[in-house]
Amino acid sequence: MKRRKFSIATAASPVAAQFSFVTFARARAMIGLIPGPLAESRFPRALASGQGDPSVFFTHPISAGLFMLTVMLAPAPWLYKVVREWRARLR
Repeated sequence: MKRRKFSIATAASPVAAQFSFVTFARARAMIGLIPGPLAESRFPRALASGQGDPSVFFTHPISAGLFMLTVMLAPAPWLYKVVREWRARLR
């Protein structure tokens, strides 16, 4: 009997099976699962390089721009739902 090689697909299949039972977007969840640990390990490093000052995340133009984009787009799904319900009531 041949020994099967362990692969990422084999490890991911239970995760993928669980996603078939949930109602949120699977692609967004997978995108969040992949860089999440990397961001989690880099955040304390960035704070340490800024000597504990959180303003290091907002003083550079690119980081401030990305932060503002995140703040503006965070309520977008909620606003979309509200507008869709409002339009449905008008009909």
